[in-house]
Amino acid sequence: MSTARSGFLSFALITALVAFAPAVAAQTDVFELPLQGIQIESGANGEWERIYATGVQPVEFPDRRGITTAQRIAEQRAKAEIVKFFDQEMSAETIVSEMEATTQVSTRQLGSSGESFGKESQRVLATSLSEVLRSYSSSTLRGVMVLESGYDEASEEAWVKVGISRGSLAMASAARSDMTAGGQTLTGAQAAGAGQVVTQPTEVRKGVDLP
Repeated sequence: MSTARSGFLSFALITALVAFAPAVAAQTDVFELPLQGIQIESGANGEWERIYATGVQPVEFPDRRGITTAQRIAEQRAKAEIVKFFDQEMSAETIVSEMEATTQVSTRQLGSSGESFGKESQRVLATSLSEVLRSYSSSTLRGVMVLESGYDEASEEAWVKVGISRGSLAMASAARSDMTAGGQTLTGAQAAGAGQVVTQPTEVRKGVDLP
């Protein structure tokens, strides 16, 4: 009886721990950079687990072709924000330039009192100071996935949300060694009728979730 009870208690304890483990693993800290459109999830160890970025692009012609083009640009903007978050170089350059110009004017006057000569010299000195700031960011992104895309009819803006996680990065690195690099041709959206623009209402397209 005592052995059976002890076994039951052990089974109940293991079951509770297994049920509690996903809840502990799911606990993450979220840090947002709203101006950059970046959201960072970190695990219990303080290291990043997932990074999300959202790119926005205005739409000039709100038909299917215009929205598709704007979403492609928005996707690149979102990826660029992730690159800049990981690595960005900054340089500052100060330029001082001086310019000196000298002019001379000679005059000759004839009058009743005779001939007279005159000379006038003028010097102009100009100084300019300019400061140039440059930022550079370059990286190879692997494991980036398009999670969501949409179009806001009210603001006429297209947006794309992308994300990268340690899981997707590991899968991309593993797949890269087994695949032969090749090009992919992207087909454009079907053209609208001649002389007619068919407007697109607000929409949201969902992708897959990050691993």
